[in-house]
Amino acid sequence: MSAKSIVARQRERAGHGSPPIAYRNSEIAAGVSWIENLEADPVAKKYAPMDYIEVVNNSNYVLGLYLDGRERLGIPQLSTKTVESIPFRSFRLVNEDGANAVAAGKVDITIQKIAEESGENLGKGLARLLPWLRG
Repeated sequence: MSAKSIVARQRERAGHGSPPIAYRNSEIAAGVSWIENLEADPVAKKYAPMDYIEVVNNSNYVLGLYLDGRERLGIPQLSTKTVESIPFRSFRLVNEDGANAVAAGKVDITIQKIAEESGENLGKGLARLLPWLRG
């Protein structure tokens, strides 16, 4: 292991963020949840809690996203949603269609721990979340 990689790892763990971690769905049956516990993922576990998630829904069905079991965030079909500055250790994605499965590979999720900067990020994240909670 080179000195550079050791330094890079130390910086990431010292509040400078994590690398992006990508997930792609397997088939999600109608009304079924896909749950990802970050404590079970060896890479994500190092940086948990994460505070950034982007969901790209390329399916024709509405999905529900829950961070640590908190309130539902709706993700319309063929859309992308991003949530920042809300810490989470797990996410659950629910196929809200009553009859059809979401095919494998139709949903891409990227999570990350964003580098600590200022309190400015928290305000931006909450401002982006408010329209979801209202609608």
